[in-house]
Amino acid sequence: DDTARRLGALVRRWSAPGAGGTATRIGWVLEALARLGSDVALMQLDAIARKNRIATVRQSAAEKLAQAAAERGLSGDELEDRIAPDLGLDERGGLLLDFGPRQFHVGFDEALVPFVRESVEGRPGARLATAPRPRASDDAELAAAAAERFKALKQDAATVAAQQPLRLERAMRTGRGWPVEDFRRFIAGHPLMRHLAERLVWGVTEGGRDARGLTLLRAAFRVSAEGEWVDADEVPQTLDDGATARIVVAHPLQLSAAQIAAFAQQFADYELIQPFEQLHRAVHAPREDERALTALTRWSGRVARPGPLWALESRGWLRGRGGGGAYDHAWQGLGGGRALALRFGPGLDNTGAGEDQTLDVLHHGHPFGELDPIVFSEAVRDIDALGAR
Repeated sequence: DDTARRLGALVRRWSAPGAGGTATRIGWVLEALARLGSDVALMQLDAIARKNRIATVRQSAAEKLAQAAAERGLSGDELEDRIAPDLGLDERGGLLLDFGPRQFHVGFDEALVPFVRESVEGRPGARLATAPRPRASDDAELAAAAAERFKALKQDAATVAAQQPLRLERAMRTGRGWPVEDFRRFIAGHPLMRHLAERLVWGVTEGGRDARGLTLLRAAFRVSAEGEWVDADEVPQTLDDGATARIVVAHPLQLSAAQIAAFAQQFADYELIQPFEQLHRAVHAPREDERALTALTRWSGRVARPGPLWALESRGWLRGRGGGGAYDHAWQGLGGGRALALRFGPGLDNTGAGEDQTLDVLHHGHPFGELDPIVFSEAVRDIDALGAR
């Protein structure tokens, strides 16, 4: 695992501007990570596939991950569930650093950044960002091992923190669901993922939709610190493992105003910050005069900076190339041969820089009134976030 961490760091260093890292050397590292095949090695590949600045490196890492998934008979999402590392945490998501006479408990915040609290007479003390310095009264060997353990934990957590909240936010945007038992195993009961699970509202669905086309929730709940699934009134819920039941990250469009207020109050009471905007997320719907349209012009003529347009990729949009090879539209596949495409010009090249772009239309090819309400809301939110003027 230490080798996997060092290999991942090499790829990041060689991919930096002006570093001169050759495609061959980087290719060797990706192959080595794939052959190692441990959870930490695959975690490094996943981070490279998502964040590396070089498109060919991202693509190669993604191919290695897809190969690993195929070898295990899993979808990409299922592989991501299984490679989320437990970081050596206990079943409650904690870790004890033993200095001999003194002991410290490790916890995690909403961004999966680990922190330390000294145990004072069995109660947590002040919060520390780093492992404390050893004292003369501490056991030197135990203290050194504990400090080294916390250092490795922070390194792995830094990689995971960039992936897991985005993964759950993407699940909310796309409506991805987990069978109840998989949710217990890979999310609610997972030593690391439980720190995110406790800060989100979840829903139970069996696939039905309402008149708006929204997936109906049979129940909504959060995961308590004790591991119970409690509703908006903090009443524990017992959910069966029915073949059709799926657990989803609840989108605010699927929750009533009363549920949003009640869950928000619970998070406030327990001083829990959400890892991404959920309950207070801006929501959007097509205007009545837009429901029959196949292209929206509400942003046409606005100017957007290149940086936010490149950042659409982190929200699930793909880069579209025009006839001259420039990046001149971002698109999302919606299944069933449908897609959304945001067009802009004059287009961006591969340098990541470029001039300001003028937005054109959001194209669907089908009436926007037929589009899944969550997909529409998230697309509008993404485009509004471009800061177009």
